[in-house]
Amino acid sequence: QTYTGNDRFLSAVKLQADGGETQVINAPTSPKTVYVNQITNQLLAKPGETLTPSVAYNGNWMHGYAYIDFANDGKFLATMNDDLSIADGSDLVSFSFYGGADNDNGVNSAGTSISGQNRNTLEMPSFTLPADMAHGVYRMRYKVDWNSIDPAGSNTIIPDGGGYVDLMLDVHGDKVSVSASQ
Repeated sequence: QTYTGNDRFLSAVKLQADGGETQVINAPTSPKTVYVNQITNQLLAKPGETLTPSVAYNGNWMHGYAYIDFANDGKFLATMNDDLSIADGSDLVSFSFYGGADNDNGVNSAGTSISGQNRNTLEMPSFTLPADMAHGVYRMRYKVDWNSIDPAGSNTIIPDGGGYVDLMLDVHGDKVSVSASQ
């Protein structure tokens, strides 16, 4: 679906690894669609690396969310503990704000309390990939939405001007083994 307005849209997703160079994948400029399939594009990471996701978004009063399909099963699982921390086994890796039913007070994925005007943030905290993460290519999703960890989005994501970008995260070490047979 195309955006319902021209003033709010997701234009790019970014990933910075261990403070290094920021990798960027741009969304198409025309037509501007709520869902952008960029799975032919890859961002690079290493097991155990600290990653900082971010989005380029035109608009305000929204929140940023990032997911990695660790099970490579085509589904994103977003589960939280009662204290609003990310539960073990969740594919949700970073978010700028989540308050559950309380839209006024919440936390980001680092556990920092956020309330009032500070809720207007897309800044997602860094997260660290598991050091024992298997080398491979994983589906990753970036989402801009309002106070919703649901990877499918809230019921207001379209009228609010939110969006999604799906891409691939290539997780490998500095050295890889390559073998071929004829």
